Amino acid sequence: MTNLTVTLGAGLLLLMLLFLLLNRWTPLNGKQSALVAGLLTCTAYLPFPLLRWPGADVVTIHFAIYLVCAYVLGIIASHRDTLRREDGSLPPGKWFHWGPAAIVIFFVVIIAVDTVFVTLAVNGVPKGIEKELLPARLAVKAANTEFPGVVHDHYYQKETAFNDYLQQVATQRKRGWKVRKGWLTQKPFAGQAEVFQVRVTDRDGRPIGGAKVSGRFVRPSDSRFDQRFSMTQVDDGLYRVTVMLPQPGVWELQLLVRQGTLTHRLTATTNIAASATVVHD
Repeated sequence: MTNLTVTLGAGLLLLMLLFLLLNRWTPLNGKQSALVAGLLTCTAYLPFPLLRWPGADVVTIHFAIYLVCAYVLGIIASHRDTLRREDGSLPPGKWFHWGPAAIVIFFVVIIAVDTVFVTLAVNGVPKGIEKELLPARLAVKAANTEFPGVVHDHYYQKETAFNDYLQQVATQRKRGWKVRKGWLTQKPFAGQAEVFQVRVTDRDGRPIGGAKVSGRFVRPSDSRFDQRFSMTQVDDGLYRVTVMLPQPGVWELQLLVRQGTLTHRLTATTNIAASATVVHD
């Protein structure tokens, strides 16, 4: 929130300063000064996203706010230019008009609302406000109010890969491998090391040994907590790995089994119980 506020505030101050300097000390009229000031401000902001990419939405909102502010300044300056006398002075009481004022107010509201939306999406609700808005049970658990940009890995959302996915599913069904998976403990807890086990057999029940089994546990609400893993064979067709999932609730499992040129994929979900050692979002 601080970085977003600083870059937006500093950019708007720079824009207005450039506009005043250009409009006063150069032969450019009001519209031209506003346009040049807006472009210079956008150019000055460019190194920040290039050095540390904050996301396309954040960059877009910066450019949009800078250019909208320049547009508003251009409207005000243009109105003043039309009223300006030959000697450069303005008629008393004539510089203000409700039309430009309404446009300015409209854009100020739009900028303020957009800034709030982007700030909440990037940084979440401030802790003090969060406790007032959220139910008591969620506030105590420190629910995550940020939007991490999670996109679910569903094949039907990837048009170019959909046919390959259907072919893969058909091939897996014909092959007939069976994959049984689960935790060694009856109730796995968040924040604790738990052993996850996978047993792979063919259609006749013979174990599939020597395979490379890997995958990841996906946190649907926050991709920053995703856990990748590679499993170790402990017996013929039996693979295990120790995993610590930091958050309670539902996790998505994406599993990949490779043996030579053969691959077998599957997805599932698992429920992790809360414990005293939970690391909150």
